[in-house]
Amino acid sequence: MGHGAVPLATLIVLFAVAAGVLVLVRMLGAEVPDRIVSFSRAQLVLVCGAFAALQSIAFLVVDHAGADFGVGFWLMLLGSVAVLVGSILQFRSDATT
Repeated sequence: MGHGAVPLATLIVLFAVAAGVLVLVRMLGAEVPDRIVSFSRAQLVLVCGAFAALQSIAFLVVDHAGADFGVGFWLMLLGSVAVLVGSILQFRSDATT
């Protein structure tokens, strides 16, 4: 899946890392604008988490011609779902404050 310069499985990791960096910047209290390209940080984290989880699930349902999934895929799926759940919780928390 993905025969170009960046395989699609790599995008899952990149978006999960991007969400993690956005959360880490917030936790460290660094000076970052409230809005980035007209989106709030919570919205960006939510989009990154949703994209990572969606890509992982899509990778799961695509026919791999009998190829077996390894431990790495299952950890990536679990991690991307965890990023999505965390981003939903952060989005809801930011919406109430």
